[in-house]
Amino acid sequence: MKEVLKKAIAFFRDWNNQSRYLGWMIKRTRPFAGSLFLLFLLNLVMTVAGVGSTVVSKYVIDGATGSGKNITTQGIAALVLITAVTIVVSAFSSIITTHINEKYAFSIRSQAFDTILNGAWTKVSAYHSGDMITRLTSDIDRVANGIAAILPNFLFLIIRILIAFGVLFYYDHFLAVMALIVGPVGVILSLVFSGKLHKYQTQLNVTESSYRSFMQETVEHIAVSKAFSRETISHDRLLSFRDERLQLILKRNKISTAMNLCISLVFSTGYFIAFGWGIYKLSTGSITYGTMTVFLSLVAQVQGPIVGLGSLIPQFITVLSSTGRVMEIDSIVEEPRITEAKYFPEQIGLKVRGLSFAYVDEKILDDLSIDIGPGEIVGIVGCSGSGKTTLIRLILSLISPQEGEQSFVGENWEEPVSASSRRFVSYVPQGNTLFSGTIADNLRMGRPDADDTSLWEALEVADAADFVRPLDEGLNTRIGENGLGLSEGQAQRIAIARAVIRNSPILILDEATSALDAQTEEKVLQRMCAGGLLKTCILITHRRTMLRFCTRALEVDNRAIRELELPLSAAPGPAIRKEH
Repeated sequence: MKEVLKKAIAFFRDWNNQSRYLGWMIKRTRPFAGSLFLLFLLNLVMTVAGVGSTVVSKYVIDGATGSGKNITTQGIAALVLITAVTIVVSAFSSIITTHINEKYAFSIRSQAFDTILNGAWTKVSAYHSGDMITRLTSDIDRVANGIAAILPNFLFLIIRILIAFGVLFYYDHFLAVMALIVGPVGVILSLVFSGKLHKYQTQLNVTESSYRSFMQETVEHIAVSKAFSRETISHDRLLSFRDERLQLILKRNKISTAMNLCISLVFSTGYFIAFGWGIYKLSTGSITYGTMTVFLSLVAQVQGPIVGLGSLIPQFITVLSSTGRVMEIDSIVEEPRITEAKYFPEQIGLKVRGLSFAYVDEKILDDLSIDIGPGEIVGIVGCSGSGKTTLIRLILSLISPQEGEQSFVGENWEEPVSASSRRFVSYVPQGNTLFSGTIADNLRMGRPDADDTSLWEALEVADAADFVRPLDEGLNTRIGENGLGLSEGQAQRIAIARAVIRNSPILILDEATSALDAQTEEKVLQRMCAGGLLKTCILITHRRTMLRFCTRALEVDNRAIRELELPLSAAPGPAIRKEH
């Protein structure tokens, strides 16, 4: 008994820690308060109908056995009516529950999705995409079920206990008290098992995220898996995830089965107490046969909800575990933004002062100061890992420097770099960055209101119109994930066209022509120059031949940036002065 109490106390201590999860859930139910209240009223009607059916049955049985007034016909009619009402109300309740579940799940999912979209890039990217999808789907579905089904059911069971106990107490004080005493034993047993259930459920959530992440990565990089003949290895790894998950499920089910067995024993004990007491009272002539049926039915209606409360505990533990995972997403900090100015100049440059950045303890950039004037085309070169892409991420405000300041500048105008300042930038990242959908959909990511004429003009500049025009559906040709159906060079040219159509004051090309041959690369850049699209341009490249299109060239090396002379000489130019 001492051990039981110890575990029960441990549960309540844990519950104290988890109470903020429940508060978070309830806070998000406010828009559904009306629907939940209606659901509560419907459940109350079903509870009253259930007890009413039991009482009417007593009078029907007593009338039929001659122990009371003969109201058999009226009683049966009343039972039929009560049953019909219960069926209709139950169906209506099910519809409302489904409605709440879906709307609540979508409400949380959309909020979490917005948090991901507006959250700090470093925090969001720290999660594996498969884990994030699991949280947005399975975990949120569990949380929604907790609000739409488990929480209302909990309140419903409490009401059932109170009503059934009150009616049973009216007929027999002793039996009502015994039913109320025996029932909570089942709840205490549930608390004893709850700790291990919570542990296994948490591990299951982690395992589910892991195997989903593995499958997603394998499918996403299926060509690489095939190229390295990883079919058998990948299959075996999936089996290992299955075995791990199966072991956890079996352990959880053993605990759940043991708990249900104990609760069933308690329930059976209560039933036999009621049955024995009823037989005794019946043998002494203290009660009628109808009252005997009331005893058995009402004891079940007192103990049943108590046992139901016990069975809700493992379900609620699952919900709390998922709630914690969803709350982690909800707690992702929002990117820093500033109030967007309505006016900004057409020509914009970049000013960087004392910029330093490190990944964990590895410093990548140290005390950099750069000035890129409006209209300049600046090429940035450097070996792999020197910090070129890190610099672009800083300019895009995807990451924040540990030290220093950076801002976009124009004539008598300046705005600090933030998430808001991305509106000044057209960006062509490395690699294949197209989305599944039509070619037009991908292009309109740059400018949603662009008409078809504008789309074709952008494709012409990117030297992509010649391969898009012959397609059967032209701009409406559908492409798969990561540009499936296009070559790497074609996908890269559409990405360039996407940036062209945005027509922002600053264009960032991050190895944007790496998949193009030299002739196509030169053609694309010449067209961009001729069209005045390279207003202010930052061009990241490994190919120094591309610097002939630039007005300036910088080299990132050893955490610093130095300026190179154009045309390039054998000896590098002096390092850019560091501001202190």
